[in-house]
Amino acid sequence: MSSNEDEASETSRPHDESIELLDRNDQLVEYLDINFYLDDVNVDPSDAVEIILYDEDCSEVGRFSYTLSDPAEWERLGGAIGCCSSIQDIRLDKFDGEMDQIDALDQEVHQCIGTLYRGLEANPSIINLNIDMDLFPSSGVFPTLNLNGALFKEKLKHLTLSGQIPIEINQNLVILPLLESTSLEHFNISECNFANEAFVFRRIVSACTRVQRLDVNCTDLNTNECATSVASLFRDQRSILTEFNVFSSFFTIISHESLSILADGLTSNTTIKTLRFTRTYCPSECSEFERLLCNASSIE
Repeated sequence: MSSNEDEASETSRPHDESIELLDRNDQLVEYLDINFYLDDVNVDPSDAVEIILYDEDCSEVGRFSYTLSDPAEWERLGGAIGCCSSIQDIRLDKFDGEMDQIDALDQEVHQCIGTLYRGLEANPSIINLNIDMDLFPSSGVFPTLNLNGALFKEKLKHLTLSGQIPIEINQNLVILPLLESTSLEHFNISECNFANEAFVFRRIVSACTRVQRLDVNCTDLNTNECATSVASLFRDQRSILTEFNVFSSFFTIISHESLSILADGLTSNTTIKTLRFTRTYCPSECSEFERLLCNASSIE
């Protein structure tokens, strides 16, 4: 074999192995981490995407690096992911800065990422999806994942979003799937950064009437507008919400005003059975009932 053929063999082997692992029946891949390492100024075909495969015991079975330069390789990978019926859990993460400055994308890069997303959309077994929303900057030049597709609408049970949700595309990417899903049970936005975009939080929460569990961040609830949107969800007769969780990255005091708004919303609620506040405290001026809510792990 010539040296050129040796080099070609070494180059293709890792990708062949990743496809083989996805196709195997004796060591099922159940979890997939897809980590995008993209330049935040100029995304080009040399940027890397790391694919990590885990088995049912969460043990790593393979780690592979793909560049965004070979659409044919991504076609093979997307096809393998789409057909791998053992995959249940997908995590999409974005590393290396923000991408809002990017107003154009190399056609090759767009095709590679889009092919991956089409594979995810075609997979019949994914029930847990964790997405870094920074992968979908407000410029709209990047491909997006269609969560409103038939398979996601009928199969997806757990959806976690992190990062900043772009105002320009949250309607199609987030709102419609929430309104039309027939399977989604748990929606987690406690890791999102809504910053000063309270109306984005309000729109998303108002669309959660078909979700059984909702997780939010205490920082967002400390905005009265956001707390009011949650209270409105509590009062909405269409809502099937049974569990509401408030998380904080640090030990945080929830404002008296916000806690009072939530308490008012709960007075007419008949569906919520569990209420949790994690690393969250109520202020000293709260009423006894509001204190009970903030410290309770369940409501009967």
